[in-house]
Amino acid sequence: MRLDLARMTLRSPSKSRLPPRAQKAGRPRGRFTQHRRIDRLREALESSPPGLTLEDLAIVLRVTPRSVRRYLRELERLRELESIETTPGGPHLWRIKASERGRAVSLRRTQAYGLLASRRSLECLRGSAFFEELDLAYNQVLLVAQRPVRTSAKSDISPDARLDNRFVCVPVESRSYATRAEEFDALFQGVAELRAIRFRDSIDSSGMPIILSPYAIVVARGAVFAIGDADQSDTRVVIPLDRMTHVEVLSHTRPFEVPPDFELEHYLHGEFGVWAPSRASVEVIVEFDPSAAAQLRARRVHPTQKIAMAPDGRMRLSVRVPSLDAVRPWLLGFGASARVVAPPELAAVIAAELRMAAGYYA
Repeated sequence: MRLDLARMTLRSPSKSRLPPRAQKAGRPRGRFTQHRRIDRLREALESSPPGLTLEDLAIVLRVTPRSVRRYLRELERLRELESIETTPGGPHLWRIKASERGRAVSLRRTQAYGLLASRRSLECLRGSAFFEELDLAYNQVLLVAQRPVRTSAKSDISPDARLDNRFVCVPVESRSYATRAEEFDALFQGVAELRAIRFRDSIDSSGMPIILSPYAIVVARGAVFAIGDADQSDTRVVIPLDRMTHVEVLSHTRPFEVPPDFELEHYLHGEFGVWAPSRASVEVIVEFDPSAAAQLRARRVHPTQKIAMAPDGRMRLSVRVPSLDAVRPWLLGFGASARVVAPPELAAVIAAELRMAAGYYA
């Protein structure tokens, strides 16, 4: 038996037992490594919208800061990247531009169940094309929540939690717009595309059509409200969808612009609903007995509220509202547990309505 030593490779026994060499920072061997590094860099930046420092990126990619700068220049050339100065003269945070971020969003199971909890808050829109699109997204989120995984993050919950029917956000009250689906879809299209809409107001006896430039849609206490300028005037209005009929988008009109001074928060009045701001706002002071005060103490009913507690448990609530009509239905719900201190005209209205209600049981 002859051995061909030219084709044999001799290995040293000592070297064969050596552990594999640890990976060093820098460019690894192989083809297309720079492209793979750029893809990994993009993934790291996508998963961290606030941004990462140069040193953070070097640790993630296991390369030197010099190599990171080279990859960042490539993304800058593609106009995908932007840098933000954290402090004067301090390190910059690098991040993907908001307009260039991918449509996919990574969700942990806790985050998925948090989104699913709000599903019922828009149940009043069932039947509209908007709700169908939203329902598809919720179903995808539900698959994420129920997807089995081998391991989970420490801040996440168990795959066996099944919280979709045990953790929900239920609105105080909810209307059904199943028969008004087309009207809502037209309103939503007007807001999304910044196009005027035309409709009729059901409480307007003239029946004349109204042209509205809708700036925003608010779903409050299960009802839908449109906010905008009517007939291209300077008058801002808040109109419930319940009063809007024959809604259509005026496709022949040019898109309008939302005024720079428009602030949606100025229209949101907590438990009092959605109201247009007024220069002549009214201060309302109400005194609640101890039983009602215990319920209201931990609640924020209005952004302007001020609370004062008495030693015997009574509570005084002070708010500024754009109209007395905004607070009147809410106060009537407390019956004899609330007493209007100011203004006197509101106290007179509440007293008259309570006497009328008492007369029904005389």
